[in-house]
Amino acid sequence: MPDLPLGKFRRLQALADWDGRLQWLSVDQAPVPLEVVAALSGQASAALLAADAGLPALAATLDRGCALLATASAAADEGLCLLPDEPLARAAQAGAAGVVARFTALADEAAQGRLRAQLERIGEEAAKLQVPLVLAPQWATAPTAAELSAAVAGWQPLDLGADLLLLPAPADSAWAELAAALPLPWLLGLTGDWSDALPTSEAATRGGAAGVACEGLTWRDGGDEPGDWLTTEGLGRWRRLVAAADQAQPWWDHPRWGGHSALRITA
Repeated sequence: MPDLPLGKFRRLQALADWDGRLQWLSVDQAPVPLEVVAALSGQASAALLAADAGLPALAATLDRGCALLATASAAADEGLCLLPDEPLARAAQAGAAGVVARFTALADEAAQGRLRAQLERIGEEAAKLQVPLVLAPQWATAPTAAELSAAVAGWQPLDLGADLLLLPAPADSAWAELAAALPLPWLLGLTGDWSDALPTSEAATRGGAAGVACEGLTWRDGGDEPGDWLTTEGLGRWRRLVAAADQAQPWWDHPRWGGHSALRITA
């Protein structure tokens, strides 16, 4: 088994619950009222916040038990992962326990090369700071499990220094096949309609996912001023999602690490 630096181990632990399951609230894809972050973060092990959105102010709204994940999103023009206003070191100073690199696969070979260089830079900086790196590739249409695993293999996430994968649901629902092909612990990026959320979450975690990242299903139906909706329906949805993901595989049980007792933690 590979060595795991102590600082990175502690941050991976912070991103998970006591049982090593990942229960993430994703509020980095669109402007979100601070009351949403404050109301729902108490039910999450970590929250994804955009690195260019003023991390210290947003981090101050998080529940004490909710870790901060800073997101480096792909620039719209070239698909590059950038940290325009908050370099990773400053994100770590703001209390970030990890960084999420969201990106899309590009057909242009030159652009693809520039994107990989960006990912390598982020991975190198994350390794120096012992901050976990989460790779979150994105697709315009839902890929199959085979397409997902092939794309992940092509990016060689271990060479990039990645620690976790955040992936969409495979179009063919071949969860076990996907899990068997992935070189790192992974979690489901849960999108779409609330009506599909619980069965999809259950299927993913039974199939080997280490948890879920809920991207709006627990708050967006409350409108621009969710108010009481958040503390009733919003919280209720999140709790049901956590219960549905109860069978998630602890991140340390992935073959990459071989179980909690097999972890080789180094100073």
